[in-house]
Amino acid sequence: KKRLRDREKATYEALLKSQKLLAAELAEAAAYVRSLLPAPLSGEVAAEWCFQPSEQLGGDAFGYHWIDEDHLAVYLLDVCGHGVGAALLSVSVLNTIRAETLAGVDFRQPAQVLAGLNRAFQMEHQHNLFFSLWYGVCQSSRRELQFSSGGHPPAILITGPDLAGAQVEKLKTPGPPVGTFPETVYAVQATTLQPFNRLFLFSDGAYEIVRPDGSMFTLEEFIQHLAERTAGGEDKLASTLSYLERARGISTFEDDLALVEVSLRSN
Repeated sequence: KKRLRDREKATYEALLKSQKLLAAELAEAAAYVRSLLPAPLSGEVAAEWCFQPSEQLGGDAFGYHWIDEDHLAVYLLDVCGHGVGAALLSVSVLNTIRAETLAGVDFRQPAQVLAGLNRAFQMEHQHNLFFSLWYGVCQSSRRELQFSSGGHPPAILITGPDLAGAQVEKLKTPGPPVGTFPETVYAVQATTLQPFNRLFLFSDGAYEIVRPDGSMFTLEEFIQHLAERTAGGEDKLASTLSYLERARGISTFEDDLALVEVSLRSN
């Protein structure tokens, strides 16, 4: 019996050590993903973000960067599932977009970007993982925002001649998640930028929230919050995170929560 207890104790200790090592590796992987996220922007174009990872390593990633002095790319992706595989795919896609390494793709053209990523990251070669994506390009000289999306929630643009006259636009194009169908042709749409523009990109973890009473928070409630927060002159994303934590009832989330906010002046 003593030998049996000793073996059980040794097995338990080995399992505990293995779990601690795995937790440390996942934390290191999460820190690496966070290190790739962009620094805030200020000036004529201001950008900030909020990223609240779930208790598991997930597949949300996002960014914004100047392609040239006239074109700003803004994007957010969400890989299906959780774990190391989802995180690795999100990092690969993020680095591909940032480095503009898709042959024959003009990264100023959103539909070309989605089509190129779709060819490069087919799910059959990615352990059956795929991802949703919203990708937009703001062209300052034309006062225009072009965008394409695949299986992703709409971006929300609050735009108008000024803050008081701003209205909500939902920016989304039809198309399946990236990596699902090899020959998908993605659509592109454009909207004119007005003097006041506030753009929000987010993953579904920002609104697919179960309240303490079991009811579901909705996308329309989330959009209403963004509109009311903007109309009230509130510029801090921390207020949105606090709002969602109150809806959830606790400060942890079942899924990654990623939210990017970009303020664009168009004169």
